[in-house]
Amino acid sequence: MRRRVSTLVLLGMLVGCDFGPRLVTSRAEYTAYRDVRTASGQLERLAASHRYLTGWPEGQYRAEVEAWFRRAEPEFVKQAHDRPSLLRAYLRALPDGPHAPDVRRRLDELEILREYRARSVEREERRIRDAQRELEEASTARRALVGTMVELVGSLAKAREFGAPASAFAPEIAKLFTPKAPNLVCTASACVRSQAIPYGVPEGLRIVRRTARFELVALGGAERVERLVLAGPRLFDRIGEALDTSVAGTDGLAARVEAISRSVQLIENAIEAELPAAECAKHPVAPIVLLRECRGVRFVARAAEDERGDDRIEIVGLASSARTKESIKSGSGRPRESRGP
Repeated sequence: MRRRVSTLVLLGMLVGCDFGPRLVTSRAEYTAYRDVRTASGQLERLAASHRYLTGWPEGQYRAEVEAWFRRAEPEFVKQAHDRPSLLRAYLRALPDGPHAPDVRRRLDELEILREYRARSVEREERRIRDAQRELEEASTARRALVGTMVELVGSLAKAREFGAPASAFAPEIAKLFTPKAPNLVCTASACVRSQAIPYGVPEGLRIVRRTARFELVALGGAERVERLVLAGPRLFDRIGEALDTSVAGTDGLAARVEAISRSVQLIENAIEAELPAAECAKHPVAPIVLLRECRGVRFVARAAEDERGDDRIEIVGLASSARTKESIKSGSGRPRESRGP
């Protein structure tokens, strides 16, 4: 009998210590509470806590669960404020949670922001692509200008047949003055071929649009060429900035001198094969910036002395040069009727 009483007392103590709460709560409530205590992560515990508080508003464990939930739930929402994946996870776990409306509004805001940023990125990418295309186009145009100048100056250096028709000159020159040549106008005293090459040079974040305008002139006309002239307004500036890829002339005289220097280097390279410096170079006197005399010709590069004048490159037979020396202009403007230098 004593043994039976002792067993009952021990059983009562065990029940009182470990299983007491289960004797005053339903099995379903206790299971819900156990889910709270055994949750493996914060979001899982938030969901379990919300289920418990919703299902058992007067439950045995409400005070404990609610105290933790009131701290943890807003803290989670705060941490997830700029993280759409966490906000969506919150809604999956607590679709009717205390902050569910706020979370949905925040997701809408983030989606609008994402779309705006995507459009901004797209606009920026488009702007960069357009800028790169403009730079490439400007670079191609500058190379075209430089290539044209090298070709024309190199062709002029081959001229030897002064006094003869243009068709008797080297093929590179003859083709420039054929009747079908573009932009060619001939009179009894001169043939003039006009040309304009647009290009651009980078300046800061923009492309400055330029046009190199020049004329190729055969004085004496196509039937008796006495002199060949290549001239244009600030032509050396246009060549210089095409070579340097920066805008010429913005720093006054120093920039002008630098542009002329680069142009002279290009001209020297273009004529070296026909009029080598070792044989032909002479000391130039301003406004002449390059002078070669040999092989029966005089080749001159002359810088304009004012804003209205043309930079010019000319070649003439030495005999003809001596006869017409007094009629040569200093480059301050176009020739009178003859358009000669």
